Amino acid sequence: MPLVNLYVASRSIPMVFVSTDSSRAARAAHLPGVLGISVTDEKTARLVLGIDMVVSAGAPQNIEMTPNGIDIHKSEPQLGYPILTRGPGANGALSIGMDSSAGFWTRRGVLCALNVSWGVGEEEEYDPAQPFVLATRWAAERTPVVIAAGNWHHREQTETLSAWAESPWVISVGATDRADGGELMDSSSAGSPSDPMSGPTVVAFGVADLAPKHRGTSYAAPHVTRALLRLGAWALTLRHFTLALAGGLVEGVPLVDIAIVDKDIDPVERSIQLPALPAAGVDRDALSAVLRIASEHRLALEMWPTPARLRQMLIASAQPLANLQQHQGGAGFVSDATTLSYLQQFSGADLLQVFANPTRASAQALDQASQVRLAVPEELSFLMNVWKDSARIWAVDIATPLM
Repeated sequence: MPLVNLYVASRSIPMVFVSTDSSRAARAAHLPGVLGISVTDEKTARLVLGIDMVVSAGAPQNIEMTPNGIDIHKSEPQLGYPILTRGPGANGALSIGMDSSAGFWTRRGVLCALNVSWGVGEEEEYDPAQPFVLATRWAAERTPVVIAAGNWHHREQTETLSAWAESPWVISVGATDRADGGELMDSSSAGSPSDPMSGPTVVAFGVADLAPKHRGTSYAAPHVTRALLRLGAWALTLRHFTLALAGGLVEGVPLVDIAIVDKDIDPVERSIQLPALPAAGVDRDALSAVLRIASEHRLALEMWPTPARLRQMLIASAQPLANLQQHQGGAGFVSDATTLSYLQQFSGADLLQVFANPTRASAQALDQASQVRLAVPEELSFLMNVWKDSARIWAVDIATPLM
């Protein structure tokens, strides 16, 4: 449906939507500050403005700690800071308690993924100047952008990815038919065998958690968003302990946020209400050993989950499927199990490859660090659910009016 009687300016994306005819649009192209004109529909406008709203709200926290200008808080004495506690006995169950003696300054949350499960028609061609494509490029500089690969089936010699999933800066997600991997769903789009990089970035189970009848790449994408949420929480936990061991400004582990732009979104309540995340799951002695290796080899660590680092970790965590070629399954299959396995095996070498300058990490440094595992397995398994159930969600339902 064409835009009618609409004039809407986005908050941060340099884009304005107006309802006008082609002749007036052509004249507007010559106005100062106008870089280009694109004809679009109301659905695209709603998606772009939704992306602008959720990323503008969540992404300001995605910067390093500064004394001013960032939304941080200190845990109140009556509430305390979340910690892991153990029930009676040596094998008592882990749970979350509050330590009133601990007080870390902590930002409210860090946005670790934007999920958009919408796509366009099969006949739509990729256009780098299309408003939605430009919006995802802007968003991807601030947080990983997860896009459904499309449900236009996979054919032997033809690339069928949704045009919106073709941008190199997005994480496109194909769908498999089983929770443990299996085969590519018949409906899931794929790339061309002549171009291995033309397919989805990764694949995931293409069935909705709460509605098994709903199938397709739109339901695979949230599984990947959930993986990014957990990878972000792990990176922020590593950062907390690295700062503590280095004697720097110690910040608490902030909550992880995700953003969703979709239609008819069901309300989601956090099942665990926390002011921050527990500082747990990391073997301090093992991390200290890796920091010594980094110091000996003069490797500077930048312990922040940038979009590029989260993408790198996601691809490393994906499990290759022997029955899928790269143009069909990308880097491989992503699930709760593959994420947990990756983090349980996360080594000092992984830390250096993700958070240090990879061109300066020598083979000797990587070999030394590869012998060290950083996770405390039992705590990590428990935290996987804590990270998910305490996550904050920024959501925009595009079925609501723009004005």
